[in-house]
Amino acid sequence: IISCGYEELEFALDGNYASVNAISVYHRTRQGIGTQLVNEFETLAKESGVNFVEVPCSPTQEAVLFWMSLGYEPATKEDKRWANKISQSYREGSWETDSGVVVMSKKLG
Repeated sequence: IISCGYEELEFALDGNYASVNAISVYHRTRQGIGTQLVNEFETLAKESGVNFVEVPCSPTQEAVLFWMSLGYEPATKEDKRWANKISQSYREGSWETDSGVVVMSKKLG
């Protein structure tokens, strides 16, 4: 767990692969706390020899756009379809995807 005040990021490292299990940012002040947590996680992952990160992201516009802003891309064609639909929609709230999440991924290095 990486934490910054009440905010935290839970992750798992396994060889060349890492995943974010949860990110909790309670104060939505747009001060970059979520970005700071992810940057710290990516640095730790790189130092551990990880070259690929995967994030099961909430199917909300805010979450999808957050991960896209950090260079993450949908992991599969199905995730891409949902990410495009969610990010370009005027609808707020959570979407009901087939898997319950939109998986985002990023190659480190």
